[in-house]
Amino acid sequence: MTLELIFYSILFVTGIVSCFVENRTKLYYLFTFLLFLAFSIIMRTSGFDLDINAYAVNFKLESLDIYYLKEPIFWLSSRFVYKFIHSDESVFVLYDALSFVIVLWTTRKLNLPPYYPYLFLLFFPSLMGMENIYRQYLSMVLSSSFLAMCMLDDSFKKKMSVGLLAGLTHNVFFLFFTIYLLFNKKKKNSLVFILISIVFLFAIQFVLSTKSNSETGELGAGVYLAMSLVLLGFYCVSYQFKLDDLSKKIMHLQVYFISLIVVSISLMGGGQSKRIGMFCLVLMLIPTVIAIEQNYKEKKIVRAAFFIVAILPTYIFSSSRDMLLTALIK
Repeated sequence: MTLELIFYSILFVTGIVSCFVENRTKLYYLFTFLLFLAFSIIMRTSGFDLDINAYAVNFKLESLDIYYLKEPIFWLSSRFVYKFIHSDESVFVLYDALSFVIVLWTTRKLNLPPYYPYLFLLFFPSLMGMENIYRQYLSMVLSSSFLAMCMLDDSFKKKMSVGLLAGLTHNVFFLFFTIYLLFNKKKKNSLVFILISIVFLFAIQFVLSTKSNSETGELGAGVYLAMSLVLLGFYCVSYQFKLDDLSKKIMHLQVYFISLIVVSISLMGGGQSKRIGMFCLVLMLIPTVIAIEQNYKEKKIVRAAFFIVAILPTYIFSSSRDMLLTALIK
């Protein structure tokens, strides 16, 4: 057992404990951030997995190929940072730290329960992103904040800024930009949201055809679809199918996510559609957490049950578990 796996398990236990507390003080945020930062340092100094090596190579490049220019936020900024730090591991730790700040900011923004940051970080799509498809991980972090800002109807400028950052970090996010169109002041879904969603469903092939084919785990795309359907079902059952205007919009958004997965599987097959599935599952965490908070008297028990079920796949499936077993060869 590696130190990385041991510390992941410590975070897992801490996450379970946080399901039973309501502490959202500054000390809680500081403690959580320091725990996450320690995990990042352990992860980055334990050796790099798969595509992370390619990211490290990018730090030394000068190329301005279109591959880098269409997603410049991480590709180019990380090169600039590396020129000052001259350490692959330190660059990743710095970006990890920024992502943790954003996750904690999202938690505070939506007044989510204390276990949410642990759920987000330890959830296998996030873990596999940190260990392998890093730009997607960073984009998923920004996407969750974008969703929070749209749900709370933040200013147009703030939402567009975060949305562009997410999209220019990983272009797949642009398939989720319809989130902005859904959360308006109208009670019903806007016609624009419906029409743009249809257009985006047909745009999947163009967006995904430019992405790398790096391995994203042994789970088939059908598993991501099944898990998304389970989360949608849980959401609807939690409200006993009695949805108000906001929860209806969130439900319709989840239906759009599932449609993205179905269409991507049909057009692109299993490999690339996993990326869509990972995005969808991470974004569906927020509605699920909110549904638990609003609908269950024994919500602490439900929190813990959901947290455990969501994190267990990391231990069960070798594709995610093996990423925690990386060790430097002396």
